[in-house]
Amino acid sequence: FRFIINPKAGPRDGSYLVGQIEAVFAADTNHPDCRIILTEQPGHATQLAAEIAAQYGSRAVVVACGGDGTAREVATGLVGTRTAMSILPIGTANDFARCALSTCEIDRLLTLMPHPQIRKIDTIAIDDQISLNITSLGFDTKVQRKALQINARCRWLGSFAYPLAIVLSLFGN
Repeated sequence: FRFIINPKAGPRDGSYLVGQIEAVFAADTNHPDCRIILTEQPGHATQLAAEIAAQYGSRAVVVACGGDGTAREVATGLVGTRTAMSILPIGTANDFARCALSTCEIDRLLTLMPHPQIRKIDTIAIDDQISLNITSLGFDTKVQRKALQINARCRWLGSFAYPLAIVLSLFGN
């Protein structure tokens, strides 16, 4: 298991997960191998995922710890490989995780993690990027950019940044 954590995802610093992940894997009787890596800049999760896939192939599960952007980056690095992917949704909206997972409760997902149920999913290829659940243009993109700006200044707003971004975008801000 290789956990790729985006420390800038969501309303908290994602590195808080490190201790929780280590505790779950240390307590598992099978002692699965677990390594945690923090991303350093945009695109880093794609690079890390591709490197893990090249090194471990189907023996690895790469866990995207972040939001939809982190999940997309990891998927971009893994598409076309035999390496499995999972998600710990710690982002702001976590749209894909809400659709794909049985729960978004981190503690519950962590207890299930050492024994994953792997299934295939469809992806959408757009140029050299992968989309997991949605691709948008126009107003949606304007709202997304505005929400990112809001989150950069006020992380504590969490998912409330999106309705606020909609209102601000409607009024031309």
